[in-house]
Amino acid sequence: MPSDIGRGFKFGIGFALGVSFIMVLLLFSVSMCAGRIHRHMIEQMREMMPREPQPAPEASDPASSL
Repeated sequence: MPSDIGRGFKFGIGFALGVSFIMVLLLFSVSMCAGRIHRHMIEQMREMMPREPQPAPEASDPASSL
């Protein structure tokens, strides 16, 4: 009888550790996908936003730089 209890206890711990490991992998993969989707959305938003015109370079007067 005690061997049955020990076997069930060991199976329970192994099962719990296995499920925990799978859950950690699942959460890690979901967070990686969420980060990739977020970066992709930010890049798309930057492309859609109007760009500010670049200021024209100031004409330098060679005589005034002396």
